[in-house]
Amino acid sequence: MDFAIKNSVKIFLKGHKKRMANGVCEALDAEIEATLRKACKRAETNGRTTVMPLDL
Repeated sequence: MDFAIKNSVKIFLKGHKKRMANGVCEALDAEIEATLRKACKRAETNGRTTVMPLDL
């Protein structure tokens, strides 16, 4: 699933005078997915169906 918007990532990195290698967006998507899965699990453990910022 694509979470990261490639152009936004490029703009951010360009603002920090960095370039983007192949695979950065895919790696970022994997990190985001892992974080969201953990947040879902934490919300469920706490008896909620809503993921909240504190779950992240």
